[in-house]
Amino acid sequence: MTDYNVFLSIQENPGCSQQFLADKRHVQRSLLTRIIKKYVALGLIERRNSDHNKSA
Repeated sequence: MTDYNVFLSIQENPGCSQQFLADKRHVQRSLLTRIIKKYVALGLIERRNSDHNKSA
């Protein structure tokens, strides 16, 4: 269920950060990282670097 809620949050807020998603869905960033990696591997989302913050 958490996976689906994260997916919906990404869909509602394209270009959002992992920290934003973690705060919005009240999950740890480590769990969020695993969920995002899974969706990237499935080709459902694309991960991009921030133009403003090179470490993000």
